[in-house]
Amino acid sequence: MHLIWSWSKCPHFVRQPQLTLSYKPVSMLFSRVAKSKANMLPRALSRTDKIMKDEVQSGYKPVQDDVLKTLGLAVIAGQGVEHLLSCCLTYPLHGEPLQTVEQLHTLLERHSKATLGQLLKALRKRVDLHPTFDEKLDRFLQNRNVIAHRLHDVPGGFDLHSDEGRNRLKAFLLQYMDDGHTVSMVLLGVLREWASQEGIDIPNQHHLSQRMRDHLDANVVPNLEALIRSKEIGSKSTD
Repeated sequence: MHLIWSWSKCPHFVRQPQLTLSYKPVSMLFSRVAKSKANMLPRALSRTDKIMKDEVQSGYKPVQDDVLKTLGLAVIAGQGVEHLLSCCLTYPLHGEPLQTVEQLHTLLERHSKATLGQLLKALRKRVDLHPTFDEKLDRFLQNRNVIAHRLHDVPGGFDLHSDEGRNRLKAFLLQYMDDGHTVSMVLLGVLREWASQEGIDIPNQHHLSQRMRDHLDANVVPNLEALIRSKEIGSKSTD
């Protein structure tokens, strides 16, 4: 009960205070509590329902979904590297200039069907690679094959059910994407330099952030000759 003190009308408070009880404030207090709980309950149920719904939809817990989202990003990033490599082999690193549209279509079809391993083999036939960059390409290829074909061969095994397993898998995927980023920057540098020399405007180049362009101009382009160099004319492949 909520107690309310009320003093009798005495200027000098000579009388004892009279204690009266009021139930109205108590009822108001319980009303506010009830309303607060009523407001909180739907929100709590909504959050719980969302978590349960997310788990039902994917079949995984949120911490597992986070790793699987990283896996999806890794797959997309890997395909981006393959596309850039295919473009470089088709245009700046092709060797002999393409004479007809039919030649271009044939080359594009061949590269679109090639595996990453086949594309790297073609690349090594046409250019000399810096040993460190070559090692990174080889590691990228091996890890890409693990992601695409043998996820259970991830170092330590494929495990989404423990913190250690999830952290290990995510670290593997992030390393793969980091290698892919390095490879992409080199290939993009090759493609942009060739386009600049040929006076060609690369489609979608405006999607590159200024920070990325600055990185390419300051760190990649000046080192391209050391990282990837065309073989001597006499040893070029006509593939």
